[in-house]
Amino acid sequence: PRSAIFVPLQNLGLIIIDEEHETSYKSGNTPRYHARQIASYRAKKENAILVLGSATPQIETYYYAKKGNIHLIELKNRYGGQQLPMVEIVDLKKEENKNLITGTLLKKMLTTISQKKQILLFLNRRGFSPALICKACGYTFLCPNCNISLTFHKAKHNLICHHCGYAIKVPNKCPSCQNVALKEVGSGTEKLEEILLQQFPEYNIARMDLDTTRKRNSYFEILQKVKKGNIDILIGTQMVAKGHDIAGIQLVGVILPDIILNIPDFRSVERTFVLLTQVIGRAGRREQCGEAIIQTYLPEHYSIVNAKNQDYVSFYETEIEKRRTFNYPPFTRLGRIVFRSENLQKLQNFCVELKEVIKNMEKNYKNLQCIGPVSCPLEKLKKYFRYHIIIKCSDINEINRFINEIREYFKKNASQRFLYMEIDIDPLSLI
Repeated sequence: PRSAIFVPLQNLGLIIIDEEHETSYKSGNTPRYHARQIASYRAKKENAILVLGSATPQIETYYYAKKGNIHLIELKNRYGGQQLPMVEIVDLKKEENKNLITGTLLKKMLTTISQKKQILLFLNRRGFSPALICKACGYTFLCPNCNISLTFHKAKHNLICHHCGYAIKVPNKCPSCQNVALKEVGSGTEKLEEILLQQFPEYNIARMDLDTTRKRNSYFEILQKVKKGNIDILIGTQMVAKGHDIAGIQLVGVILPDIILNIPDFRSVERTFVLLTQVIGRAGRREQCGEAIIQTYLPEHYSIVNAKNQDYVSFYETEIEKRRTFNYPPFTRLGRIVFRSENLQKLQNFCVELKEVIKNMEKNYKNLQCIGPVSCPLEKLKKYFRYHIIIKCSDINEINRFINEIREYFKKNASQRFLYMEIDIDPLSLI
């Protein structure tokens, strides 16, 4: 766990952070520390060596390495001289077959499975369908706590919010117009599993996502079955992409990476590239060259094209210029303050007042940009309405000073309104 970075070792000489790009190194709750930053501080303080390892380093890390702030050591070839997988991109706009599995992928699957090799299918959305609607009136079942569509889970016949855990049984009819014509919209891993069980009834199929790995040791049990060759087709979300070395996986199918790419966050493109690179890398882990199929509506997007080519440097060169243009890290530091309340009107009134205060505050700062307060992309979460401000400045001391001023204003003007404030320095997500 990331908290291991606080272990009080004597005579510390070496710290290794493997897969340093992983977002799990940043704590999502107070204190919102990043293990990499703590490691860097400890390494300097205790005169230790810090090694950051990754095939897809975080953009900021590689930028500082290219500048010479970090000593860069590059592996030019795959470990053990293994060949990179052969990757094909399928443009879903041109596909007549609108099923989850295109004709191209199905053909590859039939060939692979006939050779008694294993298949990994990656779809980063759990559940059966991300929404359930009424075909008669268009009513959508929403979470009352988060105001987003409830995900349909067919096995339990439940509608579940993946943000707060709210769950209800699927009703027999629409609560708005009483019609019984309810329809699932979109697809998740549970639906993909159902399709495969129909198309490949004689083969062993397993699903690895949060729903199937809740029980103790279930994650490792599924993984062991795959490694022993007892599973022919493995379906999974992002947990199947994380560093598993499974010799028998010959083919990887990526179902709609657009899901990640279209998340409204400046790091979504980077996350798409990283996940694609990782999951493609699961194919052909031994002497035989593996294959991968990427099914997407965005076949020319640079994150997908560079993941296909396993070309981190080209991806970095494109992404770093976009970060420069829009002034995102590593060209600036970020601060984020989220204000939340169960009362939307009180929250909005406070934010209107705060906006005027910020206008006056900004005059005392050079090269500092404050965006907001505006509603968060995920405006309501766990019963709380959410607004945020995003602060950009190359000087972290100025960001801290700006945040402290807002904190003082908040203490004096918001404490009696049942408002809450969350501060995040160098946030990994702006959702």
